[in-house]
Amino acid sequence: MTFFSSCLSATRFTPRTSWARGVVDFSHRSHNGEEIAEINWAPQFFLNPLTYDINNPGDGILKAKWTSALSGLRRNEIATRWMFDVPRTPAHVGVAYRYHRELEWIFPGDFVLQTMRRLDVRRLGYQANAGISLDFPDGKGLIATEGHFSRLARADYSNSKKGSGSSFRADQVQHAGLGGYRRIRGFVYAQRRNDCGSIPPADQT
Repeated sequence: MTFFSSCLSATRFTPRTSWARGVVDFSHRSHNGEEIAEINWAPQFFLNPLTYDINNPGDGILKAKWTSALSGLRRNEIATRWMFDVPRTPAHVGVAYRYHRELEWIFPGDFVLQTMRRLDVRRLGYQANAGISLDFPDGKGLIATEGHFSRLARADYSNSKKGSGSSFRADQVQHAGLGGYRRIRGFVYAQRRNDCGSIPPADQT
């Protein structure tokens, strides 16, 4: 098996002011693989397309290298996060967003005994976060709360004759915290998950 891979990661934009700070990131990953079958067929093998010459039996041996499977992965992701100071108040607001798109595949050949199954999957997901914090006077602590929402969708086209199945999952998370005020520490966490599982294609229902 031969693999080729590449990875690109770049920070596009990083602004900073007296009341706002933020960053925008972009990343790309690329992987390619190839499975090679080495063929060494004797002249007596029934699939050997070469003719057998009794005077030169070595000429009837088929030696070749064939591609038995191709695989690959492509993933693009963009993310941004920001924090804002509300003017003339001790409040701060933060937001973040992340989005990714991924393609993964394995395509076996049709003329070599296979060691892999066909795979053709697309994934799409995003995550959004937001929160707010409030500083106590004289730097004695803060109180803050934040929420997270994420969703991941998956579509499977591996079996092209039967169509495709898909699934998605959504998560919601809420945090609330209190810290640093007169030696008081506190934290509240809540999470909700909505997993729809697998949705078969129309022709299988």
